[in-house]
Amino acid sequence: MLYLTITLFLSLLGTTLAQRDPSRLSRFGALSPYHAAPVKEGIKVSLPSDCKVDQIMHLGRHGARYPEHESEGIKAMAAAVARAKDCIASADLPEELQFLRNGYVSDLGVGDLVEAGRQQLFAHGKSFRAKYPTFKVDELQCSSVKRVVESTDYFGRGYFGDAWADNSSAMISIIPADSSTVSHITPWHVCKELSFDTADKVSAEWGSIYLPPITKRLNYLVPGLNFTTDDTLAAFQSCGYDYAAHDSSPWCDVFTDEEIEKFEYDADISMNAIWGSRLPNNGSAVMGSIYINTLIDRFSARGSQPAYVEFGHDVTISLALTAMGLTKDIPQLSTSQIITNRKYRSSQQTPFAAQMVFEKFSCSSSFSGPQIRLILNEAPFSLETCIKSKKDAEYGSCSFDNFVQANSFSRSVKYGDAAWTQACGEVV
Repeated sequence: MLYLTITLFLSLLGTTLAQRDPSRLSRFGALSPYHAAPVKEGIKVSLPSDCKVDQIMHLGRHGARYPEHESEGIKAMAAAVARAKDCIASADLPEELQFLRNGYVSDLGVGDLVEAGRQQLFAHGKSFRAKYPTFKVDELQCSSVKRVVESTDYFGRGYFGDAWADNSSAMISIIPADSSTVSHITPWHVCKELSFDTADKVSAEWGSIYLPPITKRLNYLVPGLNFTTDDTLAAFQSCGYDYAAHDSSPWCDVFTDEEIEKFEYDADISMNAIWGSRLPNNGSAVMGSIYINTLIDRFSARGSQPAYVEFGHDVTISLALTAMGLTKDIPQLSTSQIITNRKYRSSQQTPFAAQMVFEKFSCSSSFSGPQIRLILNEAPFSLETCIKSKKDAEYGSCSFDNFVQANSFSRSVKYGDAAWTQACGEVV
């Protein structure tokens, strides 16, 4: 009986009595602060000594930002806390919920870059120059979204140092993110029939399973709080966005490791259903084909520039990975239980300030002919669809010819053709 009582107490209290491991924050899907991705077992990080990188195509996600569509939910959650002020004052609160006695007020802005995001991109600029010191960068391209333009500017400050102040306006090339511009950075703007219905459906299905028990636990610990499942979801989001803006959040210690794992899974199945392989009519691969075709064209053309450095969104990266077939889970991810060995991992693939770098390289003896590999958030991301040999597998790379062949779907798609029309509607 005593054991059962203790077990119930600990389950209600969660595991928050101990000091939290900061690495938990790297499990918040696309809201995760930037962190290097884990290196897959068996893959070598450094190329053989006889190899050299000949060409680079870099796509950086903007740095950490304020919430957008989540803002209203966060405000509603804060209002629920305010309504329960008297109940909170008289409640016997556990340590991790003591902050509620002072209320919870969200001071987050909407959509703009936060200071941590600026510093992330500045650091990326410095590290990129250190990693590729011989490459000449003449232009930084980016989407026209304000936080992306600002991220590009801070990357430039880190990369060019003092020289950036005199050259920034001439070196940033902005590509409009609108419905009349076919851009490999923001192709979804020209997919007029893009629907979030599938993403909403899978998130609702999984949410109906994992959110009610967490909500019940919080309402038990704070009688009269009367949180809804929407409030609980907003509290998770507040953890990510508060941390981005202030380097801390009282909500982060409220949830157990198991609860965070469930939220992370929600982030993955939702993203995968709109920007991954679950979108109907192969829509994400169709949109991502624009990026892959741009990559192949640039790496194929004689006289093309050695380094392309560009900035966009988590969606840009997700669509490219989907087009290459690298994050497709078969069967599709369950909406009733967590699939732990899934390929789609937004926390590792598209955190704030994510970096996707394709390297075209050549070797005097280790490999024959031009090769290609993908470095995603500092770790080699295995190009499984084109690997043909044991040596390919060791480096996660493949020959450029095999890469082109493996991406025959992308090569077959053209803006406005039958595949595009089926996925995105007719081009007017």
